[in-house]
Amino acid sequence: MLAFGENVGPRVTFIRPEVRSTEVEELSAGDAFLVLFRRFLRSYGPATIGDFTHWWGSLREEDRSLLRHRQEGQEEVELNGHKGLMLKDDAEAARSLTPTRVVRLLPSFDCYAMLYSPRELFVSNDLRGRIFRAAGWNYPTIMVDGVAAGTWCMKKGSKAVVVELEPFRSLSAREKKGIQEEAEDIGRFLSAPVAISAR
Repeated sequence: MLAFGENVGPRVTFIRPEVRSTEVEELSAGDAFLVLFRRFLRSYGPATIGDFTHWWGSLREEDRSLLRHRQEGQEEVELNGHKGLMLKDDAEAARSLTPTRVVRLLPSFDCYAMLYSPRELFVSNDLRGRIFRAAGWNYPTIMVDGVAAGTWCMKKGSKAVVVELEPFRSLSAREKKGIQEEAEDIGRFLSAPVAISAR
């Protein structure tokens, strides 16, 4: 019934499909579904068809069969003992990368934390409930080198924005410095001084 039109600044527009440009390539439903799956792999690979199903909601058996049998341009890779699919050019680029050491304060519902699969590589099962709580809620996460190291929250104080940390373990000097830098970014964004406290 509707197709995406041109964006107007930050606003999305829609048009009637019959008035869109003739330059748009029409795809069959199956080919469009494969494009969606490949875009998913580009964003979240390595991933499995099960990971995609979790993200998409549910798959009909014919969709699963299509994904299993039309894997051109994809490659199976192994990461920490878990197999998944990546686009071949992404897998090639990933093999040449040096692992990055980074500290981030991820917000609630950040796509990295929400879609990380298998999730036990992101947070151990015994700590999982401290991030992913009942009714689908999840808490902002302290991420160190790709793995959950705690949770955090932000509160407005009378003189500063307070970033409260609840680490799962002792943090190194490098990790504390990374958290400080992340908190300062929040302060710059909010045009407010920032203080950090730990529980």
